[in-house]
Amino acid sequence: MKYLSIVVTTMVLAILGCSDNATEPENNGADTQTFQSVNVKTEGKQYFTFSTNSGTLTKPDVYDIAFGVVPLTVETAPCQFFTMPNDPVIFSGPGVSMARVDAASLDDVTDIPQAAAFTADDPQGDPFIGKNWFDAQYQVKPDVYVVKTCAGKFGVLAIKRYEMDFAKHQIKNMVWEFKYNRDGSTDFSTTLIDSFATGNSYEEIKYFAFASGAVTANETYDIKVDGSSIWMGQEVTVKKLENTSIGDVTTITDSGFEADVLPSYVTRGWYNYGEGHTLTPNDYVYVVKTAEGKYPAFEITNYYDDQGNSGTFTIEWKYLNGH
Repeated sequence: MKYLSIVVTTMVLAILGCSDNATEPENNGADTQTFQSVNVKTEGKQYFTFSTNSGTLTKPDVYDIAFGVVPLTVETAPCQFFTMPNDPVIFSGPGVSMARVDAASLDDVTDIPQAAAFTADDPQGDPFIGKNWFDAQYQVKPDVYVVKTCAGKFGVLAIKRYEMDFAKHQIKNMVWEFKYNRDGSTDFSTTLIDSFATGNSYEEIKYFAFASGAVTANETYDIKVDGSSIWMGQEVTVKKLENTSIGDVTTITDSGFEADVLPSYVTRGWYNYGEGHTLTPNDYVYVVKTAEGKYPAFEITNYYDDQGNSGTFTIEWKYLNGH
């Protein structure tokens, strides 16, 4: 009876140990583990921790990576753009960086990359104008911005004034002046000054295009006003002329232009977009440096659930060198 009791107890423990296939005990060896996310297109971002091989839809203070989607703007024709809302990416968590390794499979990656190979996501980006158009007293700076459009034409513009909704602590309107040369000329000595107003860009993002001279919802734009932050359009560059007025700008040079620093993600471009709009993983393995200094590596093996619906990540992963 004692022997039978030991056998039964051992079997029960074995069954209990295998009852949850979503979470396994921490394994800092080289054993490969698998995780499948929720459908991030329908359920939202999911936060994942390697040490427990588990994810949650509630954002924790500490996590390693997250599965989700971000907007992706693509050029559909010369200087014509369309933004897709659901480009799938895997985000780096707080204090976490990642390195991409060109490798056909997870088994091919055994060594930790050099420190310089690791970078963190930049989900905010850095717009050239951004919120730098006002000073510490919230007064509009006396600056003029020279813009080179995607088509290679030139415009100059300046913020004339803004109006506040003091109850909401929001800008409810921005008034701009601008000049635009449709012929691509850099001579603005005879170009007339025009103006436009954005309205409340906290309630709705506002877009301006020099070619039409109007604020529009069209995604082919030169200037985007999002709240109090100002972004340039796709393939649009800009430079600043400080302490001047738009009327004093009579000629400009075709040099010194800069682009906004757009949000970036280490895993963006993990897939090949094939026939039938199918996403197939490229031959990449991502090595993660966690906030605790561990080095798990993962590869994306699938983006579809068992019914063939897109939006569900499957990854295989392992710790490198016992880390």
